[in-house]
Amino acid sequence: MKFRRSLQDVRVKRGADVVADHHLLVARLNLKLKKSLTGGPVNENGTTLPH
Repeated sequence: MKFRRSLQDVRVKRGADVVADHHLLVARLNLKLKKSLTGGPVNENGTTLPH
């Protein structure tokens, strides 16, 4: 699995009011996002704005 090390906590909510035979899963993830390769915020003209 790709995100196996990202899982912090997983719980099953068995008492959820669902008609199907499925159970509700609640998971806590810790993701590290990559930085954007753009130079920062961009205005409508396509030019970058100063920080």
